[in-house]
Amino acid sequence: LVADGVAFNTLLLACSRYERVAEAEEVFAEMKSAGVEPTHVTASILVKMYGRAKMLDRAVEVSEQIKRESGRTPNVHVYTCLIRACVQNQQVRRSWELFNRMLCEGVQPDAITYGTVIHGCIYNNKFEVAMELVRHAHMLPQPKEAAPEHGEHSPLKLSQLRLRRPVPLQPEVLRALHTALRKKSQVALVAELEGAGLVGAPARLG
Repeated sequence: LVADGVAFNTLLLACSRYERVAEAEEVFAEMKSAGVEPTHVTASILVKMYGRAKMLDRAVEVSEQIKRESGRTPNVHVYTCLIRACVQNQQVRRSWELFNRMLCEGVQPDAITYGTVIHGCIYNNKFEVAMELVRHAHMLPQPKEAAPEHGEHSPLKLSQLRLRRPVPLQPEVLRALHTALRKKSQVALVAELEGAGLVGAPARLG
């Protein structure tokens, strides 16, 4: 019997779950030699596996290889897996680069994509960048003075993709950002987040 894409992806997923990277690579090579075209699902499985294995370069390489061979641009799920791999490997700036590439290719982020990039910003105290993402997702105006951070220009290219409608972020992402902003005494950003009605102001004791 000749295995199809579903069968190969099932094998890849099993290898990924048990962190059998070498076996997964053998399955992927066999998949290609059998003439079975990798799909977005294939790319997502491999990217997740390499991300967990701390093989970020390989995660990016395999996604580019599949794009090159299939002619298909990575979809939102593949890009989100790539961005998560960057965050897992503490490569926040690389996550921004991939987010920018995603926008330039016309792939619209979903709430999970935004949340993944924002979590990376929180871990690295890049609060202005996190707030840029919040504003973009909710289609709020970007203050002119908000872009530079520590004298740098914004690393994001948000103007590359205009959303057709807001992408409401997950409440837990907004709460995590709100908590981090308060802990770091980012008073103006806390006020902006609360003023936009995205999170509630904490109740005062007494």
